Amino acid sequence: MSLTHKTKVFEELYDVSRETIEKLLIYEKLILNAQEKYNLVGKSTLSQVWLRHFADSAKIFQIIEDKYHKSKKNSISFIDVGSGAGFPGVVISLMLEAKNMIVRTVLIDSNKKKSTFLENVKKKMELSYIVLNKRSESVEEKFDIITARAVTSIKKFLDINYNLFKKDSIIILLKGKTWREEIKESKKKWKFQFNVVKNNNQLDSSGGVTLIIRNVKK
Repeated sequence: MSLTHKTKVFEELYDVSRETIEKLLIYEKLILNAQEKYNLVGKSTLSQVWLRHFADSAKIFQIIEDKYHKSKKNSISFIDVGSGAGFPGVVISLMLEAKNMIVRTVLIDSNKKKSTFLENVKKKMELSYIVLNKRSESVEEKFDIITARAVTSIKKFLDINYNLFKKDSIIILLKGKTWREEIKESKKKWKFQFNVVKNNNQLDSSGGVTLIIRNVKK
């Protein structure tokens, strides 16, 4: 896929500015240059960074934007758990700042190398998110929005990260085709409401979805 086509598809899907595209081009270059050192993404996806990673991350932006505009507070908080190479955290942070939205954004990863990479991306792309190199269960702050992409099963995610949840938090999980089985398993311990948003076939035809989880209770 040519560079022009990759950026065009992204622009058509998400209607972002040329400045945002230019920053994502910088981000792509940073990923490719650091891949060998940090093992950031699967090797098979290196030629598909824009669709497999950038677009797959950007698809949840509308959910976060809606939460932001419905909030009665001056700002909201957002944490991306197990951020790794920055998906979806870096992409969302860039899109939030492009729209001048005031959101306290935290990217957390227990892997030191990946946290170092996230700090470097922050500096090069002039973003304002916070990087935490620690385990999410040790965080005492609670957040309005909690996201994770391909980190662990739903049940384990809820078990580990319940400390991050407020009563009205939204948990956004980017899941693969096993999501139905994971929901069933997690319901044995947890009570919650959820919505399912199927992936655009242009991005993913494997059966993956975005799960929007609310009102989590033990």
